[in-house]
Amino acid sequence: MYDSPVQAANVFVIDDEPQVVRVLSYLLEDNGYVVRSAGSAETGLRLVEAEQPELIVLDLSLPGMSGDAFLPLLRSRWPDIVIICITAWSSDWRKTLSARNGAFDYLVKPFDNDQLLLVIKRALAARSFATEQGQAAQEIEAQFGSPALPEAPDPVQKQLASAQDFLSDLSSLIIAAKENSKEPLPASALKYRLLNLIIGALTARGELYRPVFWALARSLRVAASATSHDAFDAANHVHQMTRNAVELVRQRRPNTRALVGHIEAQVRAANGRLTLNQFCKTLGLNRTYVSRLLGPDTGLNFRQWRWAILMAAAVRRLATSNENIRQIAFSVGYEHAGQFDRDFARAFGMSPAQFRRLAQV
Repeated sequence: MYDSPVQAANVFVIDDEPQVVRVLSYLLEDNGYVVRSAGSAETGLRLVEAEQPELIVLDLSLPGMSGDAFLPLLRSRWPDIVIICITAWSSDWRKTLSARNGAFDYLVKPFDNDQLLLVIKRALAARSFATEQGQAAQEIEAQFGSPALPEAPDPVQKQLASAQDFLSDLSSLIIAAKENSKEPLPASALKYRLLNLIIGALTARGELYRPVFWALARSLRVAASATSHDAFDAANHVHQMTRNAVELVRQRRPNTRALVGHIEAQVRAANGRLTLNQFCKTLGLNRTYVSRLLGPDTGLNFRQWRWAILMAAAVRRLATSNENIRQIAFSVGYEHAGQFDRDFARAFGMSPAQFRRLAQV
């Protein structure tokens, strides 16, 4: 039996093909899940209103209201329900739309049973993680109140789409590397492709949400230190770390969105030379409130968030220019290039020069 992270979790299968519903129901029940099913969005909506499940497997090509239209409705009314989209008709625009509308993952029929079970396991683990963090944040607001913050830019939808693209590419790589696949990927090739995939996401033109950037930095360290034989486990670990960061993004509350927007603006204006005390004084906020809200809601403290802003600029310059590394260090707020080298190696598992060589291949 597949090792499910949440035994007896409620899973709804919404698909208009009876055979698909039957096969998926048998598979999930055999692996410890409680399954309900519906053949249309309208029937599925009534089921969800009566009994909210932990997870929904949603076909996008439903009669009547399509799954594409049903997905944002579900996410808006029940944001805690995790949704995995399935479809026989794949396209880039549909994949992107599903990600932006809040789907946890997107599978194309016919998919491998183990693939679906793995995605469900990850989805429920990420949901549990986000729920625990959200409860901690609520306790903080109950203690300190919820001060009103002025609005700040929130480009998170574009940032989420970039993270979802990375997760989709990583899932494809993991599937290709499975030992039971028709043409398994050699372990050495897996590590090389994993490193390049992470570096590509870190240096992409579009900004990554800072907790996702932080997760990818840690992921690169894991991948760089892994042996070729450990590469498959490393890839799965990278997927889970990144997914947890993405789920935290979706659980953010309005005050957190405003708070991180102000952090972004002030850190950039101060060229990285901004302390938590200076930030709180500018906005008239309690230091403890900021620290305890930021951590549970984003997974990062103030120093880590500031570091992610600076390092995101540094890695893009390492990847796209031949600029002297000392100059890059100074440009992101470091007074000593040696300290930049040490911080970079501790975070990414390699020196700035090694990173540049891999990024510019």
